[in-house]
Amino acid sequence: MSNFKQYIFELNEAKYNNEQEELEAVKKDGYSIKHIKNPSEKVQLEACKENGFSIQFIKNPQEAVQIEAVRQNGFSIQFIKNPQEAVQIEAVKQNCFSIKYIKKPEALFKKYPSLCS
Repeated sequence: MSNFKQYIFELNEAKYNNEQEELEAVKKDGYSIKHIKNPSEKVQLEACKENGFSIQFIKNPQEAVQIEAVRQNGFSIQFIKNPQEAVQIEAVKQNCFSIKYIKKPEALFKKYPSLCS
């Protein structure tokens, strides 16, 4: 079995015994959070710090987790339902083109005209 296939197999078969093992896994690959049942907020934060798109595998992430995700990758806002203004601002600061995923962006720019300058 190739190294890549072995890695994928191990990832899919992952069983973590404690939070420390979960943290180690998400620090290496944020997407590994999809194999963790009920990850703690600490694990969620680390996963999003490693890869903002890992937020798509987190049910009802807290605002702090959302902000961490968009700071890592502004486009991860597309996976957040009804992001608060603070999350929207962080996403646009990280990548102005993430505005594409914000409902009513004109309101955001009206309030913060220099956001993408």
